[in-house]
Amino acid sequence: MRARATAAVLVTTAALALSGCGVLSANLGGEAEARDGAAVPADGCIGGWEGWWNSTPVDGNDEHLPQQTVTILTDTGRVIDTFDRSGNLAGDAETTGVDYQPEGDETWPANSAVVVDAETGETIKIIPIEPGTNVCGETP
Repeated sequence: MRARATAAVLVTTAALALSGCGVLSANLGGEAEARDGAAVPADGCIGGWEGWWNSTPVDGNDEHLPQQTVTILTDTGRVIDTFDRSGNLAGDAETTGVDYQPEGDETWPANSAVVVDAETGETIKIIPIEPGTNVCGETP
């Protein structure tokens, strides 16, 4: 009976994780992953979102994908994360060499992070952030 219950929990957890629901799942590196692909380090902050904009397709053809992206907090206008496809680098601007100065956009919602194509300025993804959430790279 206990084995069946354990199997049911594992199957349900796997199904939720694969569906993209807001499941929090720990990994061996001491981090967890929250909704929208955000990494949650052991210190409890969120950031480092992953998605189609900073992934590589199985066939390796990334010509149609942005070469550099930045993640900006809409409430402060601060760049908190960058990605450079040519070097496959992610992190802060110093690490990746992505030089982007956000101009802000009144269409960006409050309490959010936006992923922007650094070359075109196009908003790729809007990620809601609940007020009071500890965001990596941002001083509360």
